[in-house]
Amino acid sequence: MSKPTIITRSKNEEAPFSETQLLEIIDQNSKSDPEAIATELANKLAEISSRHKFIIQYTLLKANDVAFDLNISTDFVASWEPSKDGCINIRLDLEKEVGGDSNDGAKEKDEGSSNEDDDDVPKNSSEETDSSLTTETTTNQNQLNSLLLTVYWISI
Repeated sequence: MSKPTIITRSKNEEAPFSETQLLEIIDQNSKSDPEAIATELANKLAEISSRHKFIIQYTLLKANDVAFDLNISTDFVASWEPSKDGCINIRLDLEKEVGGDSNDGAKEKDEGSSNEDDDDVPKNSSEETDSSLTTETTTNQNQLNSLLLTVYWISI
């Protein structure tokens, strides 16, 4: 099992948790099933910050022995305060059910990079509207045993 990898994150001034905290929680639960990982992550994040609501989305990708190309695109649009709210995407490569090897060839994006389009942010308002974060993953058979997690946080 490989270590969890941050794929993308939204631009924000203050997250309610550190990337290290997030990755440690996922890593400690990486042998659990996806629902258990997401549930434990939600519970731990709620302990870290009672001033935020958290939404954990997960997608499980598994390959069979048939070679094919797969293109997955996940989008969302939000109206939120970019200094307090945001999201982060994490990939956890899983062991293959047959053969047992995992793929550690993940490439990380820089911490400050994001797929958000800065032109969508109104210049005269502190609220971000109609901003889209797109995570697009193209994989092949060797990379297709992964768990993709997206953590959204919204200040209350």
